Amino acid sequence: MRNYDRLTLLKRNTFSSIFYQITAIVCGFVLPRVILEYYGSEINGLTNSIMQFLQVIVLMEGGVGAVVRAAFYEPIANRDTKKISEIYVAANVFFRRLVLVVFFYMIILMIVYPKFANERFDYLYIASLIVAMGAGYFVQYYFGIVNNIFVNAAQKGYIINNLLSVCCILNTISGVILVYMGTSVQMLKLISSIIFLIKP
Repeated sequence: MRNYDRLTLLKRNTFSSIFYQITAIVCGFVLPRVILEYYGSEINGLTNSIMQFLQVIVLMEGGVGAVVRAAFYEPIANRDTKKISEIYVAANVFFRRLVLVVFFYMIILMIVYPKFANERFDYLYIASLIVAMGAGYFVQYYFGIVNNIFVNAAQKGYIINNLLSVCCILNTISGVILVYMGTSVQMLKLISSIIFLIKP
C-alpha cells in the first residue's frame, strides 16, 4: 500500500472515530434522559441492570476477535485471498457456535433474573425486555462480527465508525419519537436492536 493511501486511511479512520465518539456522547446524554423522565427510575435501573448482564456476552468471545484480526493482517497485506477465505470461514464457524452459547445464556437469564429483579415487574415483562435487548447481540455474532473484524484488519474502520454514527443518530431520533408516542420500553429496545442491525 502506498504512503498516500495509508495517510488517507489514517485521516479517514481518525476523523470518523472522533465524529463517532462525539455522536455517542451527545446521544448518550439525550436518549437516556428522555427514557428516565418518561419511564421512571425503576425501569431505567432495570434496563441498565439487564444491559450489564448482556455485556457478559462480550467476554464469551474470549479475545478470539483480536486473534482473528491479527491473523488477517498478513494475508490482507499480501492479497492472499485463499488464506483470507480460510481465516474468514474458520472464524465464522467459531462465532456461529458462540451464538448457541449466547442463545442458552439468554434463556438462563430469562429464567433466573426475573426472580431477583424488582417485584413490581412480572416475569413476562422482564423476560420480553431481555429478548428485546439481547436480539442485537445475537444477530451481531451470527451475521456481522467476522465482517467487522475483517474491515478493521483492512484498516477501513471508518466504514464501521460511520455506520455506528448513523445508527446512534437514528436510534436517538427514533427513541425520542417512540417515547413520546407512549411506546412500551420493550418495543423501544427492540427497535433499537433492529436499527443497530444496519452495521452487520
